[in-house]
Amino acid sequence: MEKDWNGNKASTFKCLGASNHTDHEREERDYYATDPIAAELLLQVEELDNIWECCAGQMHLGNVFEKYGKLGRATDIVNRDNDPRIKIKDFLKDGLLCKKEVWDGDIVTNPPYKYAEEVVRKAIETVTEGHKVCMFLKLTFCEGQSRKLLFQEFPPKTIYVSSSRITCAMNGEFIKDGKKQSSAVCYAWFVWVKGYKGNTVLKWIN
Repeated sequence: MEKDWNGNKASTFKCLGASNHTDHEREERDYYATDPIAAELLLQVEELDNIWECCAGQMHLGNVFEKYGKLGRATDIVNRDNDPRIKIKDFLKDGLLCKKEVWDGDIVTNPPYKYAEEVVRKAIETVTEGHKVCMFLKLTFCEGQSRKLLFQEFPPKTIYVSSSRITCAMNGEFIKDGKKQSSAVCYAWFVWVKGYKGNTVLKWIN
């Protein structure tokens, strides 16, 4: 039986969403904007308040949180559109040499994937007991020895798998060459509640 698909090793990695196998240069700061539907879906299943969007990008998620009166703060390492709502702040570096910052609310974002574990740990450290950390991540974030240790130390309360694909667009370009961008990657909302030590529940959205 002859193959009806011609591919190579790079094609395989692209289908898996492997970030280091691509025909295009990745955005300098690993900026991949999230379709706002992801925020809408999260608010349908989780009670959130006083949200800090710490990797705000161009406010694709933040605009939704603001619309529902949930946004408390928006920051990023760079302000791409000179949006007065976004304050420039390096979430991982700021505060390391001074008083530890505490956020009395929830932290919700789609972090740069290569720093995702660091952002998760910093966010859990930053929120107060009982508040939530919600991260929009590739489902493959479940894999890996170091992340296994993360999950053992801080088990997510719920992981919401998107049963339909949600697009994360490089540089926020959801429309390119007149066509809406699609995704071959499966994403999920990983939800931590600070202090939670029970089992992780897997659910489906979208």
